[in-house]
Amino acid sequence: WRAPTRLGHPVQELLAHLAGQLERATVALAADVAPEPEADYDHWEVTAPFVARFGTGDPAPLAAALVDVNARLAALLPSAVGDVHDLSSPAAQALVKVYELWMHTDDVRLALGRPVEVPDAASLGTLCALAADAVPVVLSAVGAARPGASVRLVLTGTGGGVWRRSLALGVPAPDADRPDDVTVVAEAHRFCRLFHAQVTPDELDAHVEGDLALGAALLAAAGVLAERT
Repeated sequence: WRAPTRLGHPVQELLAHLAGQLERATVALAADVAPEPEADYDHWEVTAPFVARFGTGDPAPLAAALVDVNARLAALLPSAVGDVHDLSSPAAQALVKVYELWMHTDDVRLALGRPVEVPDAASLGTLCALAADAVPVVLSAVGAARPGASVRLVLTGTGGGVWRRSLALGVPAPDADRPDDVTVVAEAHRFCRLFHAQVTPDELDAHVEGDLALGAALLAAAGVLAERT
């Protein structure tokens, strides 16, 4: 429980933070509304009450809180509304927290010297699609968007597939008969980890074809949202 994680918080504090984030998602999903954007949003500060309550001392209440919020969120997921490819929709916001749940449980595994978990193919495929949808978001966030350009993501292994995405937020990908500007080939679960900064672009060992500079910018931008959204 007190083992340090790569995020600078011991395991118990990290899981208390996770409980807080899952609670936020559950409340929003139950109300069928996505959380309103907050100019001063701080990913860790919004869960400070949970860390204060559960982050130290007897871990039993924290374990119970995690079981409870996970069950409530899971029960709401089948009725989630909205397009999961619209990252502002309640359904997509819930999916983001499923992603965060996966990444943080692996942060705990890494802290304890245990191997990370690769979800089943169907679940990981859904999370890969979420990562693909985030590509124009991260490029726009770092000022590297390329309106009118597209990437072909070829993700291999469990949950893999091919996704074609625009390289600018709010701009649709060009027609499919136009050659993509860059192709990125990488292992599916490791590409997902790139967005949580569990893996660096160098560690991803991706194969890039086409516009190499654009591919490098995409991979470098992927981690910009880690622990910020």
